[in-house]
Amino acid sequence: ISSIDYTLESLLSWTQLEPSLAPNALPPNPTPADLSPRPRPKPLLFTETAIEFPFRIFLSPNRTAGWAHEIVPFTHEGRTELWHTRLGVLVDGEVDELEESTRKLRAIWSHDFNSSGPPPAKETRDPGNFTTTITPNQRHQVVRLTSDFGIWIGGFVLPGGVTSPYFTLDDISVVEDITPVLPPALRTRENINNRVTRRVTQLPENAITQPEQINRDLLRRIQAGDNIPIIAPSLVDDIVNERVQIDPNIRDIIVPIMLYYNPLPLDVERFMLTSQGATAKFRGEWDVLSIPTSLDLFLDVSEWEHIATQGRDHFVRIVEVGYIYPFGHLAVKITITERKFEAPPGGDVGGYLRQRQ
Repeated sequence: ISSIDYTLESLLSWTQLEPSLAPNALPPNPTPADLSPRPRPKPLLFTETAIEFPFRIFLSPNRTAGWAHEIVPFTHEGRTELWHTRLGVLVDGEVDELEESTRKLRAIWSHDFNSSGPPPAKETRDPGNFTTTITPNQRHQVVRLTSDFGIWIGGFVLPGGVTSPYFTLDDISVVEDITPVLPPALRTRENINNRVTRRVTQLPENAITQPEQINRDLLRRIQAGDNIPIIAPSLVDDIVNERVQIDPNIRDIIVPIMLYYNPLPLDVERFMLTSQGATAKFRGEWDVLSIPTSLDLFLDVSEWEHIATQGRDHFVRIVEVGYIYPFGHLAVKITITERKFEAPPGGDVGGYLRQRQ
């Protein structure tokens, strides 16, 4: 399209337009061409499509997206509706609002995403020190889990397309017996007899932890399918993200043959844009325990559900996986934020966000 008529109808006719997307705003099951080189979260260009929703998270559709809306004011029984556009899938020049297979969103960036290291600390609060439905730490994780195509999962792709399982979570962590250090109040006969444990990260003594250990001999052994020492996941993350430097010739070979996590996008039931804010209902779910490197990369968010109308959150549910101290049992922490209609002391009824765990 070389020109657009300066009319309301032309400006709102989007089906012939191609969205300008960030490299990591990919549809489910991206092609090899999409992943060469592997896209990672990075600050957005002014020309890249995204919407900041919720606070400090930038969501993007993928190339299959289409937007359905009225191109002239719609009036019924004397009332004209607020203009809005609804996310669907573009099929043969028409927007299908019922097609769900690629009606997805990815969190492609956040102001809280730390591209140079670990996520913000769990206790980090937002600017102004106020409570929000999603913490800075959780925003960082959601970006990685939905749109970071550079998360190594501990394996390599050998010649011929054969994937080589390399290590599991059990290989880089240990179950630690903490019975001897239990506080007196917890030293029951049952605890002492059954032993109390917890899982902690622990690399083998021969693990590769320094950049200079990523050399041609190691590359040759990887390509041959040899049983090599475990490479520290944090070191690989630094290499993939170019936070540490190794021989460029080795990097250009080893990074493409690594086995990577496939980020799962958000499943969208409803996503609408209006001049008064987004209306949304979506959910993301990630099996972080299946990512062998998750402990070393501080990934523990396993679910995010979000419901909002015109920019106002109604219900937000965040699930984090962890181990109960001091017993070490696998558990989840669920944080729910809901809008409740209540009257403060001496005030009028209002819709306030209430958070519980």
